[in-house]
Amino acid sequence: MQPEAIRNLYGETLYFAAVRFTDAGSQTRGCLITVSAEKWRKLRRATGTVLALVLAHVILNQLVELRILVYSITAGLGIIFLLASCIFSVYKESVLAIGSLGVQVSLTYWCGYTSTLFIPLAAIGDVIINEAITMHRVVFYLAVLLGQRKDSQFKVRKLVPLFTKFSPRLPTVETAYHHIREVLYYKHEPVL
Repeated sequence: MQPEAIRNLYGETLYFAAVRFTDAGSQTRGCLITVSAEKWRKLRRATGTVLALVLAHVILNQLVELRILVYSITAGLGIIFLLASCIFSVYKESVLAIGSLGVQVSLTYWCGYTSTLFIPLAAIGDVIINEAITMHRVVFYLAVLLGQRKDSQFKVRKLVPLFTKFSPRLPTVETAYHHIREVLYYKHEPVL
């Protein structure tokens, strides 16, 4: 499936893709949901800032020759910080839900590093759309409730938010919610 262009809460363009799959032999159902940004977007933003720092560095070096070392160190540290923030920024978040196993959450960084968290099905209480109220807006996000079962009761221990780096809008969150619920609970409830 081709990724669909969407907007996040801040108006930035993101790409959303949801793929469902079924293994015919074992009847295992799953889905892979991916939200990604353009890989080079942060580098393009930082390029302008780096050029401004270099220009300021050159101008200040010509005006004040006594402080060349201070300006060189400041400009060098600024460039290193901007490049590091570009390299270690997330450009893709994905959630892999498999009905008989659980949910795997992955973050892929611009430098190629991938961080993965696996949540077994036995630890999942529910998948919910939660809302956070900030000073200026209400933000909806997808979350997994983790906990323990005791005597047919579920005690929630932790809330694991999904897609936190890109903050997709509510319609995208709802689509991801329905895909994950269908995979994890397809024997128990129909998808709305």
